[in-house]
Amino acid sequence: MTRRVSIIIASFLLTLPTLASATRLPTEANDELTNQVLQSINDSRKGENLPPLSFSDAVSSVAQSHVDDTASHFDPSTIDTREASYLAHTSSDGRNLAQRYSDAGVQTGWGYAENAGYWTRAPFGTLPESAGYGLRLIHEGMMAEVPPNDSHRENILGPYTHIGIGLSLFDEAEAELNAIFLVTNFSRYSSQEEEIAFRESLKHLVTSPRSLFGHAAAPEHEGPFIDVKPDDEYAVAISTMKEQGFLQGYEDGSFRSGDSVSRAEIVKMLLNVVGISPIGREFNQCFTDVFNQWHAPYVCLAKREGWIKGYEDGSFRPGQDVTRAEGITLVARILGIERKPGSTPVSFRDVPPGIWYEEPAMTLSDWQFLPFENVLYPEQGFTRGEVAEVLYRSMSPKSDEEDISVENPKTSRNLQDIFEEEGTLSSQ
Repeated sequence: MTRRVSIIIASFLLTLPTLASATRLPTEANDELTNQVLQSINDSRKGENLPPLSFSDAVSSVAQSHVDDTASHFDPSTIDTREASYLAHTSSDGRNLAQRYSDAGVQTGWGYAENAGYWTRAPFGTLPESAGYGLRLIHEGMMAEVPPNDSHRENILGPYTHIGIGLSLFDEAEAELNAIFLVTNFSRYSSQEEEIAFRESLKHLVTSPRSLFGHAAAPEHEGPFIDVKPDDEYAVAISTMKEQGFLQGYEDGSFRSGDSVSRAEIVKMLLNVVGISPIGREFNQCFTDVFNQWHAPYVCLAKREGWIKGYEDGSFRPGQDVTRAEGITLVARILGIERKPGSTPVSFRDVPPGIWYEEPAMTLSDWQFLPFENVLYPEQGFTRGEVAEVLYRSMSPKSDEEDISVENPKTSRNLQDIFEEEGTLSSQ
């Protein structure tokens, strides 16, 4: 029997009509699954040397109300209706969340946040085994998130003291897909004296797990990473792209600009650049080796948009190095870059006429987006530094004589506009 599995973790706000009804879990199953969620979250906090969260019935009433509303509006008909109906009742807007606390007569505390997600499968299976499996996948997906789309992980590891957990089941006999929904609300309850001491201990740092509980090594120079000095090749591009939130380094504070970019890494970079976030979009086992890792939402979304394909064996090979030929082809495709009007074809000595990567190579070279001249070395690894340089050039303002409108038809957003707008990019 064929099974279809999807996971979604999201938080936005829209308005759609009521379409379905939710089913409360049996009390015994609900208690068992709630304890499972609490244990998973506290285990993750323990792994980061953080104190456990205490379960709150009051905060859970806020979460339960929200999850029931979300599940009751779920339309399982298609992937588009599932996403739209789910997102219509999921919001990370602080004002809306504060209002939900207020409506329930519950204090938000000194700090508060919310995570939400759902998991579907056809056929769903029996409770609580299937629901428990889905909830584990949701948690693992949240913990696998990477910046800039890692707000769920930040909340789980955030400076909170209490948690509320809401669970609801969309379970109709006629439905091809059934789903388990999860909402977790986080609050920080403490005395005024404790809160003052807590804030003082932060030394005015941004209150996020990345700043509170795990510092990457700071460069001893003015460069963007410990291994990228200001006068290094591609340093300006790397620094700018880092500031805009389009690329990140490693936990040790390095960027490793000379390393070849992997297939998963370049997909994530490009989706960030064109302003397409996987948050709020379903992802499933879109390839045999892509399931619930950090890159799964990006890879599955790129496949869904028709930008990437896998291998004949059904794999994607996310950790495999990308060649220059593969990388520039993907850049031109996802960014929607076309040939420069009236341009004279630019050729590389080692790019044979008619070969599959000739057109993207000529296109990017026409616009002077490539940091290569005369020779491409198409089979050579496309380094992380080179990717940063290409993306930086594609987004840098041009003169009036070189009016560029590299625009992806699926986003309808000019990339130069994105470059200017994304300075205030923040996780949802």
